[in-house]
Amino acid sequence: MKKLTQEQIENIRKNPDKWAWNWEAISQYDLPEDFIKEFKNRINWFMILIHHKFSESFFIEFQYKLFGIGGFRQCCHHKNYNNVKLYLKYGMKLDNDLRKCLIE
Repeated sequence: MKKLTQEQIENIRKNPDKWAWNWEAISQYDLPEDFIKEFKNRINWFMILIHHKFSESFFIEFQYKLFGIGGFRQCCHHKNYNNVKLYLKYGMKLDNDLRKCLIE
């Protein structure tokens, strides 16, 4: 993944509507957690969850958003085991269907 430069971040801040907040942009760039926090109402949380490894403190802060979007299954599918571990640590209950996701 590419890193956003400070210049790119400043340009996005000046005019956030010009930046593509779609899957392609989110999957191409390693977005800093501070950037995600700043633009939390614009980003696609589902895509961020799949493509970015969260710190524990970040996961806890946005747990209310992350538990409601079916992201656990997608993290398993995309092999983002860092976020899978955080889901399990912070209370994700596994039914038989979700257990299968872990095995696949």
